[in-house]
Amino acid sequence: MRRETFNPAQAQEVAVAFAKHGVDYMFIGKSGAILLGYPGTTQDVDVFPRKSEENGRKIVAALKDLDFAIDENLEQEITRRKDLVQVKTGPFDIDLVFAPDGIENYDEAKQRIDSSSGFPVLNITDIIGDATMRKTTGIFVVMFMLALVAYGQNPPTPSLITVSGQAEVRVEPDEVVFTLGVESVDKDMIAAKKRTDDAVKQVLSIAKANNIKPEDVQTSYISVQPKYNTDDLEYGQRQNVKREFVGYQVSKTIAVTLRDISRFDSLLSDVLKAGVTRLSNVEFRDSKIRQHKDQARAMAIKAAQEKAKLLATQIGQTIGPAYSITESGVVPYSPANVSQNRIDAFVGGTSESESAIAPGTISVSAQVTVSFRLY
Repeated sequence: MRRETFNPAQAQEVAVAFAKHGVDYMFIGKSGAILLGYPGTTQDVDVFPRKSEENGRKIVAALKDLDFAIDENLEQEITRRKDLVQVKTGPFDIDLVFAPDGIENYDEAKQRIDSSSGFPVLNITDIIGDATMRKTTGIFVVMFMLALVAYGQNPPTPSLITVSGQAEVRVEPDEVVFTLGVESVDKDMIAAKKRTDDAVKQVLSIAKANNIKPEDVQTSYISVQPKYNTDDLEYGQRQNVKREFVGYQVSKTIAVTLRDISRFDSLLSDVLKAGVTRLSNVEFRDSKIRQHKDQARAMAIKAAQEKAKLLATQIGQTIGPAYSITESGVVPYSPANVSQNRIDAFVGGTSESESAIAPGTISVSAQVTVSFRLY
């Protein structure tokens, strides 16, 4: 079915086909002004291509992709860069204006392109100054001038649809970081320090035997403080107990990163036997967190785009290029989020080990707010 009036969706089709074949061009005339948000109607898509034979061949290929019937005569007009080629053999009309009046240099005009619409459009001042456009659009130029005054020489905000999209990628952890504490108490400070140092050396030896790299083992500075028999009592209980010095508590902490979590149980058993007195923290991590975060972002963008298309379809419109994209903070998984526009993915296989630990999965989330042009 032939479309009699220009619709920005046509510009989107042209932009996609031209980009595919590498056509060097910009939108001009009434259609260019409409893309920038100015009022008006037109019957065709006005395009200002670079004037070269190679670019002409690319235009022919792109138009054929758009289902335009290009015979030999029309192809020669395009490749030989006739000043104005009107193409009316496809789903809509296109005017290829290779030599717009008042614009002497394509490269200089290209430097003034207005891309605020998401399309390469000739600057509105140049469009109004194009003599060819003035001859064919008389009253439209007047409308431009009135619009410029009305909007303070700034293009109006385009019609937008703003939606949010979020996604969650759940991945199996592939490394674990655990923090061990070693402490000894003795009235002889040197003796307490020696026992602590000996235990730390055993832990380091166990780590080395398990092929854990030196950079994956970190020890803290030594901590020495007096220990009293009332230290572990509640404040109220201390009133009834005579405070006595027990000894010096010498402590060290060791952080170990294990990159093969299947060995966690055996390694932990060995270090506990070595004299570790405290396991203060266990953190399962994903070594490819950035890769999975990027995956979640891409999925969130897709979710937003699908939502925008659905909503626009319900009111008989279509969406164009994205006008703005904003990433929100990480959204943790919760049942309340299931009803929102969301895409979930699981990365990793199921573990069949009989380990006493169950690390589960790590949630990597992304949420975006996207404004699309509405046509």
